[in-house]
Amino acid sequence: MRVEKSYTNFKTFYSRNLDPIKRRRLIGIKSVQGIKSTSTRKFLAVELYSEDISVICAFDKSIAELNLIISAELANKFSSVRDINPEIWTPDLEKYIDNVLKKSGKQFKNATLVDVLDDLFRLYCEKVFLDFYNLVDFNPTMDKKIGERKYITYQISSIYKYYERTFFNLDFDWIESHARSARITKSVTNSGIVKVDSIATRHCDGLSIWHMEAAGRPCNATDTHTLGDTKKTLLMDVLNLIAILRNYFDCSVELATKIKIFCTQVVGTRITLYALSMLPDGRFISSELATAVVPFSFHGRNQFKAIFRMMAIFHNEITKQEELMGEIDRVVLRSKGTTVRHVLKIPEGLFDINAQIDAVLRYAQLVHFPYSINDYYELVLLGDDRDVLA
Repeated sequence: MRVEKSYTNFKTFYSRNLDPIKRRRLIGIKSVQGIKSTSTRKFLAVELYSEDISVICAFDKSIAELNLIISAELANKFSSVRDINPEIWTPDLEKYIDNVLKKSGKQFKNATLVDVLDDLFRLYCEKVFLDFYNLVDFNPTMDKKIGERKYITYQISSIYKYYERTFFNLDFDWIESHARSARITKSVTNSGIVKVDSIATRHCDGLSIWHMEAAGRPCNATDTHTLGDTKKTLLMDVLNLIAILRNYFDCSVELATKIKIFCTQVVGTRITLYALSMLPDGRFISSELATAVVPFSFHGRNQFKAIFRMMAIFHNEITKQEELMGEIDRVVLRSKGTTVRHVLKIPEGLFDINAQIDAVLRYAQLVHFPYSINDYYELVLLGDDRDVLA
């Protein structure tokens, strides 16, 4: 059984301050030498790559399966990630959430208003609870037959906008947001313009660290839309991580492999948080961190506990990434061991894999199959053994 999809024969490179047309002229050159600074152009630091780029899907795989792909230590790490609660998920916080969820009517609203000094995450939970209560106070059921944008605005955005206004570490943009990291792929035939449903940039460096895609309305999500969003999500995950890593070519692999970017994919009423990072050999690995269901009625309010745990994991990861970037920035000497420069594979033709993925999409239009979101990832990453991909 194939466990990863390798995107082969990509002539790739990174060139700072080099326009797209001139970059194309460097394709096929084995080395670039003698480029000097001029009065009108800065020094051009060019690294040329001719490597395969691959993404490993870690979720829904046993430790034994992962051991065949990566080391046993990494396999245990990625397999246990969903079974560990973050530090911020304390017994007191869980008790507060359980107490609120047991209430109904105005008692639900009153139970949310418990003053706890310096507990920002509990304050965040209070804001989300009150927003939900204001949606269902007169009519306890919300219609699922709504469009994607209303779904994002009413149900999804509150989960993240109150996080933004509570912790002030990320800046969120919504609905058809431009993904700046996609400019890496800009060429004569590719505009490099990609829009996503939401994107978050980090305040400390202005880089995109999270994005979200919703596969249409909360009910009757089509396979074609879901597969298309899965394709876009995987591409943007890789591009967002490369956009960060290319600023740290001299960083040791030991530190660089700890750098992560995150994405949330919404399919129907299920919302799932993923992370993508680089392995020591330059491959990328995607892992699921948490998943939850978005409630559409007051009766379904208990589903918020899983949502809050997912956001606690998200906050914990964002905080750790800020600390990690500070640690990397404090390293002023070039690592004497293996660095990002030696292993990073930057795909010049990343979007060339669309042809193969589109074959899967065409198959999805002909055959209806009840795949889970992880199955969609498997279809995109591994391909399908059916003749449609022949």
